[in-house]
Parts: sequence; C-alpha cells; structure tokens
Amino acid sequence: MLIYGNTREYYTVDRELSVDYFKTFLKRSTSYKELQNEIGEPNGKLLNGEFIYEITQGVNEKTYITCEVLRDKIIKLEVCNEEEVIESIYEKNSEEN
Repeated sequence: MLIYGNTREYYTVDRELSVDYFKTFLKRSTSYKELQNEIGEPNGKLLNGEFIYEITQGVNEKTYITCEVLRDKIIKLEVCNEEEVIESIYEKNSEEN
C-alpha cells in the first residue's frame, strides 16, 4: 500500500469502514483495544503506535485512516490517500490527561 507517498506492507481485511464510523466511535471511547475488538486488526502499520485502516467511501481512490496510539489511547486520527493527508478528524488536546 502507498500512504502519503510511503510504501507500506498491506494486509487484506474483509470489512467496510467509513470516516463516520470512526467519528461515532470516538464519541463513546478513545480506547484502541476497544476499537480493535470491534473492527479487528489494522490493514497496515506506519510506525510503532501508528496503524492504518482502509476505508470505503464510494470513491475510486484508496483512502485510509491513520490511527496514532499511545498506551491504548487513540491520540490522533487522520484521513489520507496515497499522496497526502486529507483531513484530521481527531487529535487529543495536549492539555488533556
């Protein structure tokens, strides 16, 4: 898979995810373990603690959610394609505990 210009190993997972799913999930939890229990393993990994989920939005291009995790807490979610970050949908406020 190609994520904003970087080649990464890709794992096929049979599911359909959307940006709205992630936005709804964040309203009730920021636990990465809880997210994994609901949707399973990621499609890939960028760095230690940064996971990739392919999303389907009815568009032809490959679109992904990057999920940055610190000690089981989701700290950042971004929508990206093969070339760039499209939008940030969640970033933990640095003043939060």
